[in-house]
Amino acid sequence: MTPLPVFQLPLQAGHPPLGYESPSVSEPPSANRERDVFLGRQRCLVCGIFEATCNSEVLHRCCIASREFWLKWNDLKRRGWIPFNARRRPYHEPRNMLSLCPSHREYLEGYRFFIRFIPQAQKFVFINYSGIQSLQKFHGKAIPLDIREPDTPFPSVFILHEMRVRGTYPFRPAEPDIPEYQDITWQEWVLSEDLFDNVTGLFRRDRPPGFRYSDEEDVKASTEVPVLQCLGTTIPQGSPSHDMVNADNGVVDEILQATWELASWRACVQEGEARARVEAERGAKISEDSE
Repeated sequence: MTPLPVFQLPLQAGHPPLGYESPSVSEPPSANRERDVFLGRQRCLVCGIFEATCNSEVLHRCCIASREFWLKWNDLKRRGWIPFNARRRPYHEPRNMLSLCPSHREYLEGYRFFIRFIPQAQKFVFINYSGIQSLQKFHGKAIPLDIREPDTPFPSVFILHEMRVRGTYPFRPAEPDIPEYQDITWQEWVLSEDLFDNVTGLFRRDRPPGFRYSDEEDVKASTEVPVLQCLGTTIPQGSPSHDMVNADNGVVDEILQATWELASWRACVQEGEARARVEAERGAKISEDSE
């Protein structure tokens, strides 16, 4: 076990390293790409529930840095925590989004858990900071996000959410235990359904040829939405766990450095440049037409 590093306040500003400020690009990546899809199904990244054909309202696209952050969004750009080319509002930026079922959306927005990017493991780890019993099975395990993909969430925005979670539970241990970094595994549903290919190192996104979900699976998925648990039922603070999670400024620097080096950072910059070119061309055309 190892303690999860704790962030020391105030958080530090930063700037992208050389090579990440404004990379050249010939063609922007597709903005319509589905990220949280496994075997052709969009899934809740925490529990794995998928949208059934009989219930299209199972999953939600949720902001990591919530809508309340929209007034601070430009400040995050100036500090180098998100690309300057990111969308103008946090609820428009796909790299500030997660697919979650209704229950885990409530827990996310109610500040019951947080996700910590662990640079040493290159994974996003679920931390059950509230100690709610029903969330404990997800604690210390990674949610299925691939840091190499161009639309992966920025690790830095998870820090902002984590600060609010910690403020909601000021008497919980500051450094909850997690597994040793090399022992961090994917969530159980990812492993049990063999959704990660250990040979290619990629998630199985596409539905195999000829594969068809049964009606029984659809009905089962639509009826297995997790139920919110009473917030009074928690894991005792002295419960044994693994390594510990702390968050000093050195950890912040590591996460910011990892954020700047992600494919999603570069892709966001590229998309922003592409939007700027389109807007400039549109403005030039309007000027020509008005002459």
